[in-house]
Amino acid sequence: MKCDDTNIEILSDYDLVTILSNLIDNSIDAVNTNISEERQIILRIKEVKNNLVIKIKNTFNNEIRYNKEELMSTKEGHSGLGIKSVKSVVSKYQGEIRMDITDNMFSVLIIIPFHP
Repeated sequence: MKCDDTNIEILSDYDLVTILSNLIDNSIDAVNTNISEERQIILRIKEVKNNLVIKIKNTFNNEIRYNKEELMSTKEGHSGLGIKSVKSVVSKYQGEIRMDITDNMFSVLIIIPFHP
């Protein structure tokens, strides 16, 4: 984990916990189901060009489920409510969220602008 000297106070405590708890929980689950010996979670929080940037990456077993281009949970009995909650918080702050898969790494990038 790396967290620069960044002003995260633009988010309410509840919203910050919603983002981090869901993303970290999803990453831990993905890493725990990864059959590879290389298991890794990287979390970075920093300020870039007047934006709060949160990026989390984790290794995973290449299992991704979609429903109408929406990412779905691979957890038994879960519907993907956690990532929907994260998207809702990001939208509330007029931010953006991007998800990407590169070289067996799943990453989520959140960019939330600091408003004057």
